[in-house]
Amino acid sequence: MGGRTPTTTSSGGRTMPTSRSNAWRGRGRQRNAPDGLIDHDIVEAAYANSLLRSLFPLISHGTLQFSRCTRSPWSYDVPTPVRLLGGGWKARPAPQGRDIPDRIAQTPEEAVVFVVGGLPDGCGPAVEGPAGLLLEQRNRPLPDRSPTPRSSLRTALMETR
Repeated sequence: MGGRTPTTTSSGGRTMPTSRSNAWRGRGRQRNAPDGLIDHDIVEAAYANSLLRSLFPLISHGTLQFSRCTRSPWSYDVPTPVRLLGGGWKARPAPQGRDIPDRIAQTPEEAVVFVVGGLPDGCGPAVEGPAGLLLEQRNRPLPDRSPTPRSSLRTALMETR
């Protein structure tokens, strides 16, 4: 699965993987569904947030959900904004996510703030592929980026001459 991920540039000049940008484009069609499948305001509020926009959007049971990967099995660790019957919103905790406060949001924008507050530590752009890749990335050792002392660098340069 090597190589670069195909990308597209959105109208805001941001570049994102094609599958994620296509998914967000698809949510735009869904939000105008005649049966009211998804609330337009929550899609717009989520898209306005750069962290949520970097995740993979899904629609299930009339709710906008997010995954940190672009293919099933999904990550199941990102809270979901849910519209309440009596009005308002709340962020429903993710099945495999962290505990989040049970608070009522009056607006979709406020619900997005609650969702972002419940994101997993180190949450970044969705990875291309299934959730197992997240674990692989977490367990991969980071490259050594410590500065090389000048004397060692000078010795290394001398040895190459």
